[in-house]
Amino acid sequence: MATELKTGVAEYRLLHFQPDPEDGDRVCVGLLIRDGGRYSIAYDRSFPKLRCIAPSFELELVKFFLDDLELKLQESSSPIEVAMKESAPQLLVSKARQITSPVTEAARLRLLRRFVLSESMSVQAIEDAELTAAEVSDDHLRVFVQELVGTPDRIVTRARPQDLFGKKIKNVASVAVAVRTQTAIMLIDGIDLRVLTPTKAIHRANRVTHTFWQYGKLRTEDIAVKQTPFQRVGLVLNGVSAKTDAYEDAYEYAVHQFSKEADLLVDTASGQGRQQLQRALAATQAM
Repeated sequence: MATELKTGVAEYRLLHFQPDPEDGDRVCVGLLIRDGGRYSIAYDRSFPKLRCIAPSFELELVKFFLDDLELKLQESSSPIEVAMKESAPQLLVSKARQITSPVTEAARLRLLRRFVLSESMSVQAIEDAELTAAEVSDDHLRVFVQELVGTPDRIVTRARPQDLFGKKIKNVASVAVAVRTQTAIMLIDGIDLRVLTPTKAIHRANRVTHTFWQYGKLRTEDIAVKQTPFQRVGLVLNGVSAKTDAYEDAYEYAVHQFSKEADLLVDTASGQGRQQLQRALAATQAM
C-alpha cells in the first residue's frame, strides 16, 4: 500500500505593476511564490494584461524588475518588504495567500491563468501550457519517490547545485528530485512515458543524461562535491504506456542512456532497480 502523502502550506502573492505610478493604474504581471522557504516568481513573458493598458511600455523593463526581485529574494534572508522597497512604486505586492505545498507546475499555471493572463491566453501562455507535460512528469517523479520515502521532509524538488552542495555550479542544471540519506545525497531524475510524447521523452532523457554526466565530472574536479557523496538515479516511469514503435524507441533509448550515466537505473516496467532504490531511501527514515 502506498504511503499517504503529507502536504504543508506554501503561499503566493500577486505582483502588480504600475506603468505610471502617478496615474494609479496597476495590472497583475506575476506571482511571487514561497514554498519550503524558497522564493520564485512566475510570469508570462508577453505580459498580456499590461499590453492592453500600456501597449507602448517596454516589456523588457518589467521582466528585469521581476527577475531582479526573484534574485534578491533567493540570495537574501531579509523580509520581503525590504526587497520590495527597491522596486516601488512601480512594482507592488499583495498580501500573502496560502496554498498547498509542494507547489506543482500545474498549480503555478492555474494561478497564472487566474490572475495574470488575459481571458484569451497569449501565445506565450499557450507555449507554456504545451510544456506542462514535462512539468507533470517532474511531479510524478516526486510522488513516486515520496511514496518510497514516506515523508517529504528530506525531499528537495527541482534541486539546484546550491541547494545540495551549498554553492552555485556554472552550467549544471537542476534535477527533478533530491533526497538526503544517512550516507549520501540521491539525485533523481528521469521521464514518465505516460505524459511525455516520444520526442519529448528523448529530449528529456538527453538533458537528464547530460546533467548526470556533469555531476560525474564534478566528483573528481570539485572539492565541495567530492566531500559530499551522492548517487545519480535515472528513473523511467511506467515503461511503455502505448505499444507503438515510437514509444518503444523512446523507452529503450532512455533506459540505454540512463544506464550509461546513472549510478542506479530504476525501470518500473521491468522492476529493475526498484528494490535497491527503496532500500537506499529507507535510510532517510532512520536519520
